[in-house]
Order: sequence, then C-alpha cells, then structure tokens
Amino acid sequence: MDDPRRSALDTWLSNHHGVVSHRVLESFGYSRWAISRLVSAGRLEPMARSIYRSPTHPLGRLQRLVAACLLVPEGAVGYTTAGQEWGLRRMSDPRVHLLVPHGSSPTIDGVVIHRCRRIDPVDLTARRPDGVRLTSPPRTLFDAASIIGVDGTESAIEQALDERRCTIGTLMATSRRLHHGNRPGAAVFEQVLTSRPMWRGLAKSELERTLRKAVAQAGLPAPQVNWPFQLSPTEPIVIDLAWAPWRIAGEVDHPFWHDRDVEIRRDKRRDRKLQAMGWATPRLTQHDIDHELDASIDDLVAIFVQRGWRPGDAA
Repeated sequence: MDDPRRSALDTWLSNHHGVVSHRVLESFGYSRWAISRLVSAGRLEPMARSIYRSPTHPLGRLQRLVAACLLVPEGAVGYTTAGQEWGLRRMSDPRVHLLVPHGSSPTIDGVVIHRCRRIDPVDLTARRPDGVRLTSPPRTLFDAASIIGVDGTESAIEQALDERRCTIGTLMATSRRLHHGNRPGAAVFEQVLTSRPMWRGLAKSELERTLRKAVAQAGLPAPQVNWPFQLSPTEPIVIDLAWAPWRIAGEVDHPFWHDRDVEIRRDKRRDRKLQAMGWATPRLTQHDIDHELDASIDDLVAIFVQRGWRPGDAA
C-alpha cells in the first residue's frame, strides 16, 4: 500500500531542493521515531537542528538558502546573497547570508548569521515557491553596502533604479529608517545616495509628486513646480512649489540635504526675505509627507484661506 506520507514528502523535497524541516515532516504525519528511522536509513541527512536534506539532492547553495529560511521562518536571505538572487551587479561574495531578528541564535554550516533589531515588514518579500524568502531590493542594497563598498553600492543602485526594482525615494526612506551609527553599511549607503545630484533631485521629486497629488485631492490650485524667482536683483532662486497669485512658496525638505547647518541658515535667510516681500513660506519635511500628510494639507488649506482663497475658486 502506498504511504501517503512518502508521497507528500517526495513532492515537498522536489519543490524545495531536497530540504525539509522537522515541523514539515510532522505535518505529513511522521512521528519523531519515524523521522529517526528516515535518518538511520540514510533517506535524510541532518543539516542543522531540525533541518534535513535528501542525499539525492547535492548539498549546495540553494539547499543552504532553503535550510536557512526553514530554520528561521521570521528571517530572510539578505546582503549579497539576496543581491545575487535579485541579479544585481557587484554581489560576487560567495557566502550565504541570513538576516534574523535580534535574539535569534541559529547555527547552520556555511551560513553567515546577521542579527538586527530593526526588520520591518517592508524589508521582506513574499516567500518563493521553494521556501526561500529574500530581503527587499532596498533593504538588500542597504545591507550589502557594508560588503561591496562605495563603488559596488553605486553600481548596484544604478542597476536597481534602471530596472525599476525600487525608486530613489524608497532608497532614501530605507536609509533614513535604518540609519544607525553602529549599523554596518549605513555610512556607505548614505554617502552613495548623497553624492549624486541627480539622485538627490529624484528623491525630492518623489516627495513633491506625493505632495502635489494630495494638493489636487484637497481641491487646492495646482502649483508651479520649480518656479524661478528673483529674491534680489543679484539673487535668483527656485521655489519648489509656487502659488504666485496667493504668494505662497512651498518647499519640500528632504533630510539628506536640509539638515546641515549651512543649509539651515540658507533656508532661514531665504524664508525671511520672502516673508518680508509678503510671501508665506510653508516647509514640509519627509516626515510631514510620509506620516502627517493629512494634517500638513489642512495647514496648507488654512494658509490659502487666510490669503483669500475659497473652495471652488479657479486656480
């Protein structure tokens, strides 16, 4: 008589590169004694605690990826290993890297374990049919920066942006969310992102697009984007979002280039001069747009009303 447990196990092994966990075996109906018999008979070989491999599948990189994800279900393959799975450049590190929550203490031959206190749902992808789960492209690039350095990180980011695996906005948001002085790769990642004027402009554009959409949904007039303005006869400036009829100059501040002393002094001087000329100068930060957008739009509406605008007025 056919053993349904054997059929279920064979199907699983075929779909998971020959690797299975104790928990999965029990779900098929194998008892601890039956699992021990499979090992004793040479049908399964231990890879790690409660993780087994069929000898009919050679032990290699894919087997380690599956084993790592079965060993720590809440973790994910990360760093350069995930970069290789995403097909990103400069990810030639031969090691297998697993990102796990702080407090986990897995041990598996051939796998480098990285513990982290900050692993958010956005950092993880859905599990693949073979059981492997990867870190997301932005999280992969952030973590891999500690291994591949500035040049490698710049090359991999260029590829990821070109292939639309992420946006510069999500990369900036990832850096801001995960940045910590003691976190490997954080300084390299930030250095790369802030070294390219084009990328800085794209990041700001992401925030501006989100804000303009919210402005339209609120029924406010559409702004002039990157509007040239003469602050003085010898001082031309560009206003991010300008509503000239109401003399409102909206600025979108990204933390990477609006948190230095020089930029702060420059922005305050600019705002002061605009205010002296009768302009309102609301500034919105990434935090305002990402987390307090409704309240920020309410404040902007109040500024328009104070300046004589009423809902239904033509732009």
